[in-house]
Amino acid sequence: MPDPTARPQAPAPGRTLRQVLEGCPFFSRVSWSDYPGHGQRAPRARATGIFNLDSLVGKASQGRTFTARDRAALAKAGANLCYVLEYAFPPDKPLGERSLTAVMIVTMDWSETAQLADDAMLTEIASGVAGDAVLRAVLDAADHCWARTPSR
Repeated sequence: MPDPTARPQAPAPGRTLRQVLEGCPFFSRVSWSDYPGHGQRAPRARATGIFNLDSLVGKASQGRTFTARDRAALAKAGANLCYVLEYAFPPDKPLGERSLTAVMIVTMDWSETAQLADDAMLTEIASGVAGDAVLRAVLDAADHCWARTPSR
């Protein structure tokens, strides 16, 4: 079990992206998909990590704790919270280039995407420690679901 007071560290060299994502203790599942290119759009590959929100209940960020009630808001919305990392493979870049890093709330009826500005969440995922970046996203998702539900 990871130390809850540990700080995120850079990923160990030599680990593949698959090892980093599939070894993340706060993902319940990681799925992989690819999309062919069409017209001017290059082929893409996407990794999607679905957060195990139960493992994050009780963790705090910036004075706020992700509670069982917050978890219930996501459950009531029927929402999965996902980390998405996508690469495009244009002809001039055979090793690919990152085209999307985002957090998504996905339900049967709607989805919301928030693109990430930096690699803070990926660093936390690689270290196995849910720090401020992960907890901010989880808390924001809970707040968004609270706002979308007609009655609490």
